[in-house]
Amino acid sequence: MSISKILKIMEFVLLNPEKYDEAYVKNKFGEKKYNLFSEFCVGGSQDMSLAHYIGPDKLKLTQRGVREYHKMVSEQTQKRFNLLMLIATSILAISAVLSLLKSVGFF
Repeated sequence: MSISKILKIMEFVLLNPEKYDEAYVKNKFGEKKYNLFSEFCVGGSQDMSLAHYIGPDKLKLTQRGVREYHKMVSEQTQKRFNLLMLIATSILAISAVLSLLKSVGFF
């Protein structure tokens, strides 16, 4: 799941703005994860990028990047909650059907 990998790096950059350069982030998270992050956040036009470098390679999220980070975290949390509710609803439905079958003497 590449979104979770991107979110980890985005969180690191959000919590440590302008402290680390590209080489440090690559070493910390690995080349593949950094490339995913770079394609998603750093690439593109200046007004559309979610992250950018300030000064001598100091990485920072843009305002748009911070909003996008919180949006993506919210979406991830909502997906997990929906899955949990689906599992709980399925268990309750199966339990209700089994209880009904037991009460009519099927078992």
